[in-house]
Amino acid sequence: MIGRITFAWWKGNKLDSECKKWRLFADILNDLAMVTELFVPQFQANSMQILCTTSAMKSIVGVAGGATRASITHHQAIRDNMAEISAKDGSQETMVNLVASALSIYLLQMLNGNVAEWSFIATLIILHITFNYLAVKSLIFDTFNDQRMALVLKTYFNVGTVLNPVKVNKNEAVILGFGVKGKNIFILMYFIVSRLC
Repeated sequence: MIGRITFAWWKGNKLDSECKKWRLFADILNDLAMVTELFVPQFQANSMQILCTTSAMKSIVGVAGGATRASITHHQAIRDNMAEISAKDGSQETMVNLVASALSIYLLQMLNGNVAEWSFIATLIILHITFNYLAVKSLIFDTFNDQRMALVLKTYFNVGTVLNPVKVNKNEAVILGFGVKGKNIFILMYFIVSRLC
């Protein structure tokens, strides 16, 4: 609980403007927490520490995932139908979880040995992260955040062309730590003002 409160206080103002990055981060952190929990039987002496750590990780996932889901749902509700989009998204997620549960029970009976199980888990995690990366890259926001604004301004002052939302979003970094940082937007603004004067 403290992890949720702390994370919401620390990064809450970035979850909307940087929702692509935080959505992907939440998915990766969730996978990392689940894999870490799989090691509990091998490290039973440290199970309390492992479970507390993964609980904190999952609380961050809950805040980041929920907040970014709201932002993305709002973006997708182009006909002011946010409730409909949210309901259909929830139904889709429930269906995916049902199919995944049934499939995992079936596959676990077929897999024999640690190597096969870990290979299967690694494959699923790679697929999960890859498809989530492609999903956030496919989002086309028509509003500015620091990074999209910097891309438009930089292109305009270097080439003289205003990028359309599709090109801006295509060039936007979706991994935390990449792209324009908050302080860099001020450097870019200084560069623009100095070119105008």
